[in-house]
Amino acid sequence: MTNIAPQVSSFNQGIWENTEVIEACYRNLQRIYTWGGISYTDNSNDYFLASHGIRTPDFWWKVVLTKDDSGADKIISWFFPNQENLGSLDSYLVSVADIEARLTDGLGAIPVPTSLKGLKSVTSWPKPAGCTRS
Repeated sequence: MTNIAPQVSSFNQGIWENTEVIEACYRNLQRIYTWGGISYTDNSNDYFLASHGIRTPDFWWKVVLTKDDSGADKIISWFFPNQENLGSLDSYLVSVADIEARLTDGLGAIPVPTSLKGLKSVTSWPKPAGCTRS
C-alpha cells in the first residue's frame, strides 16, 4: 500500500499505523470493510501544491466495520489532525456521523448502515489474542 496524499511522517508511522494494525488483526477474524479519507481546511500548509499539484491534508479519517463474535455489526471510526505527537488513539474516536458532518468534499455519505452512524466507540479495539502484528 502507498500513501497518495502527504502525511506527517511520525503520524504515518505512529497513530495511523496503529489503526492499520487493528485492521490487520480483525480481518484475520472476520471480513472487514474500511473507508478512509482526508479533509482540507487550511491552505497555508499546502507545501507540495506548487511543485507537485498536491494539497496537504489537514485531517485524515478512517472507519472500520466488521462483525463481533455473535455476528452483530461492530464499527469504529477516528478523525485525526495530520500532525506530530498526537498521543492516544482513543482521543480521536468519533462517530461516522461526526466525520460526515466535517466533510466538505461532496462525495456523499459514508456507506455504512444508518443505525451505526451515531455510534462512537469508547475505546479503540484491543488487539485480539493471537494477533502477531505490532
